[in-house]
Amino acid sequence: MEEDSFTEANVPYREWLKAACGRQDELPWLVKCFQRLPLSEKEKGELYDSLELLVRWDMGGSPVSRTVARRPVKQFYFHSRPLIRAAASLTRG
Repeated sequence: MEEDSFTEANVPYREWLKAACGRQDELPWLVKCFQRLPLSEKEKGELYDSLELLVRWDMGGSPVSRTVARRPVKQFYFHSRPLIRAAASLTRG
């Protein structure tokens, strides 16, 4: 992979990742691999960030998602006054 990534325009890294992790999900497998590296937490973080991996979280109907969490509301509250009482000045020191 390392050699091809420098010479090939379209490296099939997703296929290689799937082949490497077998039947496991890719992200948990990759995180476990990073945990086993003999590096400091800072070095692991920098290495992971250098990969610039795009991770999409699909919370779907998960009860732990704040986005899809719904609670019945007895009464709505509408704020009728400005949230800031005094205007901020950028010219005053």
